[in-house]
Amino acid sequence: MTPDFEAIYRLYFTSVYHFLLRRTKDPDLADEITSLTFFKALESLDSYRGDGSIDGWLKQIAYRLFLDHLSRSAKTVSDEPLEQWPSDEPSPEEAVIEQEALQTIEQTMYTLPSPYREVFQLRVIQDKSYQDIGRLFHKSENWACVTFHRAKRMIQNQMEEKS
Repeated sequence: MTPDFEAIYRLYFTSVYHFLLRRTKDPDLADEITSLTFFKALESLDSYRGDGSIDGWLKQIAYRLFLDHLSRSAKTVSDEPLEQWPSDEPSPEEAVIEQEALQTIEQTMYTLPSPYREVFQLRVIQDKSYQDIGRLFHKSENWACVTFHRAKRMIQNQMEEKS
C-alpha cells in the first residue's frame, strides 16, 4: 500500500464498514464488501477526480459492490428447501425485485433537478446526516431534511408514473 492509501484506509475503513453493515445487516458480508471496496479503490485511485469527499467516493464504490452482491445473490439458487430458508432473508425473487427497484430509483435520481439530486445522493448513497448536508449547502438541517423528503417524493411520483 502507498502511504497515502494507508492513511485513507485507516481513516475511512470504519465509516465504509458501518455504511455497508446498515445495508447488509451481516457483519461478515459487510467486512467482505468493505475489503473489496478498498481493493477496488486502490486499483482506481488514479481515477479519483476529487470532486467530492474521499468518504463519499469510497461509499459510492461500496454501494455499487453491494448492488453487485444483491444481483449475484439473486442469481444463486440454494440446495436447501424453501422451508429451511431464514424468514428474514429475501428470496431470490425478492432480491431481484429489490435490485431492479434500486436501479430504477438510481436512474430516476439522476433526473432530479439540483439541489434535490445532490441532497438525495448525499443522504442515501453517502449516508450523510441532515446536519452535514445542511452545512455543505450553507443551509439549515431542516432545509436538508425537507429537500430530501421532496426529492424522495419526486422519485416516488416518477416511479408511479412509470408503472
